[in-house]
Amino acid sequence: MNIDFIGCASHRLNLAVEMYFAGKYNDIVEKIHKIMVHLNSSANIRGVLAEFTDALPEKRNATRWTSASKMVIKYSKKLHSIIGEHYQTLRIHTSMVLTTADKELVDQFVLESTDILGAIVDLQSASVTMLDIRLVFDYLIKNYPGMQSYLSAEAGIVRCVNFENGIVKLNACQNGETVQFTDDEIEAIKPFKK
Repeated sequence: MNIDFIGCASHRLNLAVEMYFAGKYNDIVEKIHKIMVHLNSSANIRGVLAEFTDALPEKRNATRWTSASKMVIKYSKKLHSIIGEHYQTLRIHTSMVLTTADKELVDQFVLESTDILGAIVDLQSASVTMLDIRLVFDYLIKNYPGMQSYLSAEAGIVRCVNFENGIVKLNACQNGETVQFTDDEIEAIKPFKK
């Protein structure tokens, strides 16, 4: 029996974002990760840091891009200026201190990851439809070139393209939109059409 299914949109999104960020921001994320590891390396250093902020160092989890995003955002908003002023007290080697160019890259990363995190929130509603997912994916493809290899309707990771496209169009019909189905899409969604 051949049963069509729709793959996990969250998995596709995670792969797309990881690929996008790895090519563009890997070096700066790694540099901030090393700073966070250093700040968390001993009770003495954590104690010195606590004199300046209540923000604790946060390391990334390599399996999810969101942890790298949270780490970089925390660094940018709460730790960058403290480290810049007190790097000697915190025993941070000057080679680890971010340059102006590094900080500009961090700011760009924060803007992009915040935008992408906002798109993810849109996908977490209990009433999200395949049409909603397609609209979010199309937004991300338009604004973040390169993500199309995982997020486009015809991406190689999509196992049942006609089924998925048919469900998206079916959702559009339910919203009152007029759409054209291909013969293959009609055949794929036949069990769901009324």
